[in-house]
Amino acid sequence: MAIRLEETTQSAALRTDFSLLIGGELVSSEQRLDVIDPALGSVFARCPAAGRGELDRAVDAARRAFPAWRARSFAERAALVKRLSQRLRERQNELAELLTREQGKPLAQSVAELDRGAAQSDGMVGIEIPVEVIADDDDKHIELTFRPLGVVG
Repeated sequence: MAIRLEETTQSAALRTDFSLLIGGELVSSEQRLDVIDPALGSVFARCPAAGRGELDRAVDAARRAFPAWRARSFAERAALVKRLSQRLRERQNELAELLTREQGKPLAQSVAELDRGAAQSDGMVGIEIPVEVIADDDDKHIELTFRPLGVVG
């Protein structure tokens, strides 16, 4: 069963145990890392330490998902990225609290960092790269287009 962003209802700042998200599934890892609150010097959570196996599974899942992603139009992909940035904004307060706890930065800086990330995502999807016609005559029609190439990992 794939995990949807809407289904992750527990406050991120209150969680104490985290998972990896691979192929839409929450996955644990044999190796765990302590997450230390730098202001208190104490462990407040544990997170998975992904190893080669988890990395390979994640890359494989991304490769399997890629054909469907590539088949979507630019507008469809942009709408999905915008939806993600909207969800980040909706959960900004709890994510900012978590960022502050794990990095020790002031809450205002965490909020600003999340704002910038969401704004950058929105800005990037607003840049559509047009098709460039290289040649168009009776003998040939050549276009330069940009399309997703695949998974890098």
